[in-house]
Amino acid sequence: MKKLQMSTHEIGPPWQCEQFNCFIHFMQEEQQAIIRNYNALPSHDAQYQYLAGRMTLYPVISRRPRCPEAEISFW
Repeated sequence: MKKLQMSTHEIGPPWQCEQFNCFIHFMQEEQQAIIRNYNALPSHDAQYQYLAGRMTLYPVISRRPRCPEAEISFW
């Protein structure tokens, strides 16, 4: 029963992600290969590791304050 639940993920329609355009980065064949490999994994832990391995981390760009610190009034 658990294997059946873990292996039933399928590709849905593209979500309208305007900020990142997530579905533009992968062709349909790549999406199907990712889901097929994901469904073939034996446990949730293996699935989480598979997804984590496919992610790319980018450094966070910190923003500068809008006004100089001397002008900032806390009280």
